[in-house]
Amino acid sequence: MKKTILVALVAVTTASFANAASIAWRNNATAFTKGSDSLAGSAAILIVTDKGAAAPTATWENGSLKLAGGSYLGQTTLGSDGKVATTTLSITGDWSDGKISVLGGAAYGEEATVDTYGYGTANAKDYYMLVFDSATITESSSYALSSLTSKAPTSKTGSLALAFAGTSFASSAFTPVKAIPEPASVALLALGLAALGLKRKVA
Repeated sequence: MKKTILVALVAVTTASFANAASIAWRNNATAFTKGSDSLAGSAAILIVTDKGAAAPTATWENGSLKLAGGSYLGQTTLGSDGKVATTTLSITGDWSDGKISVLGGAAYGEEATVDTYGYGTANAKDYYMLVFDSATITESSSYALSSLTSKAPTSKTGSLALAFAGTSFASSAFTPVKAIPEPASVALLALGLAALGLKRKVA
């Protein structure tokens, strides 16, 4: 009897994990490249934005990457084939009342979880994959965007599969991670300009 109950419990637990809501993101059969250069080993970041919102941007500030526009969901690296293998984000709860488990978010000053936002076409979101030209992201890195628009799970506990189009990005498609001056640098620059203006006025 105890054995039967244990087997039933394992079956229910396994089924609940199998049916748990999640986000699985990857790119399709085509590899990412930068012109003729392979991007194998480079970093890729997943971001979700409101439907129709402006595309996210990346900047370098105070020694770390800052992302503007949308919510950071996770990071991975391109395999030796230049592709993003399936990376799964688990959801605690469901799409109407749950939390998405962010992968590596703390490294970018993000929360460890992001609130879910419902299911069905009325709650569709846009998703972006930022593909970098380096494995380690620094102020010298640049990135290109691959996007999927108006995507939503079809049920409250359903999984969302995101398959971004792999592509050979033209070199011109890559945006440099622009460094934002630190407040102290801005203050010194303003002070220098003010002193220069005062000098000219006195002369």
